[in-house]
Amino acid sequence: AELDHIRRHQDRLPIRLKNDDTTQKHDVGVGHAVYHECAINLVTETSITEGVMLTEKSCKPFMAYQIPIMVGPVGGSQFLQDIGLDMFADYIPWTTWDHVADHKLRIRRIVEFVDGLLANPEAIVLAHQGFRDRLIKNKQYFHSPEFQNLLLAQILNFKPG
Repeated sequence: AELDHIRRHQDRLPIRLKNDDTTQKHDVGVGHAVYHECAINLVTETSITEGVMLTEKSCKPFMAYQIPIMVGPVGGSQFLQDIGLDMFADYIPWTTWDHVADHKLRIRRIVEFVDGLLANPEAIVLAHQGFRDRLIKNKQYFHSPEFQNLLLAQILNFKPG
């Protein structure tokens, strides 16, 4: 049913964002304007149903001083917080959806929150400015030896099932 729905609306896809430079399809950096002109990064991970599997997409908001909103697997935001990154739970209520096993319900909750958030763009800018120190701390931590060692320890301790 979902595929039929997508096929019926395929003429509307893809939806292009303002300033979307489609010539660069696989940019792993944060040089594009959306990373320095936007306060929030709606991270759409590759998989939302396959356990906590995070890609470079999850790294970009920390590199770009952005507030992340994760559209990803169950526990993705909790994992990032657990490894020491500030997920701004006092502003983004990710704890209300991060644990939801039904991915459609999880996405619906995120969309409802984002819809309400976007109703007041000025408030987003003010919140981003208020979080300046925390955003800087996230980026510093993301690039720190402490964070690198934490990630390396997880890789070294990984034992395939």
